[in-house]
Amino acid sequence: MKKILIIAPICSITIILFACTKTPRKTTFKTKDTSCGTVDGNVLHKDSQHNCYYLNESGQKEYVENSVCSCL
Repeated sequence: MKKILIIAPICSITIILFACTKTPRKTTFKTKDTSCGTVDGNVLHKDSQHNCYYLNESGQKEYVENSVCSCL
């Protein structure tokens, strides 16, 4: 009985710690955009509004001149 009284709080604390800790997720875009070449090792995309961009290390869109994209 004493073992249960000792183990139960430890298990509860462990569950709470794991449930409360989350690692931040990178933002990624679910897109049907067209791949249009590369620049500086980054894959270029053209969106539905014909803007040319790549995804930076944080997953955010970084726009570049449309002339850089090889899409029509």
